[in-house]
Amino acid sequence: MSDMSSSRVNYKAEITVRSEKSSLLFKVLQPEIENQPDRSEVKVYLDEGVLTVVIHSRDVPSLRAALNTWMRLIKISVEIVSEVLK
Repeated sequence: MSDMSSSRVNYKAEITVRSEKSSLLFKVLQPEIENQPDRSEVKVYLDEGVLTVVIHSRDVPSLRAALNTWMRLIKISVEIVSEVLK
């Protein structure tokens, strides 16, 4: 995981997921936290059934890339969890 504290972070995005499966999604996404690019930092929170992904980035291109990656990860995770729980 990169340490963004030493450099100024200029951009931030949040993805919020409200679902009855949020706690399971939180567990599924945890391994992805360990594999982060150097130009962005991602934190995943679970609070009262709401999953929140917070992305901090140094520049717009890295924010866009991280945002696209995490939206895809969430979408795929939702599809897999839904299929497994059928």
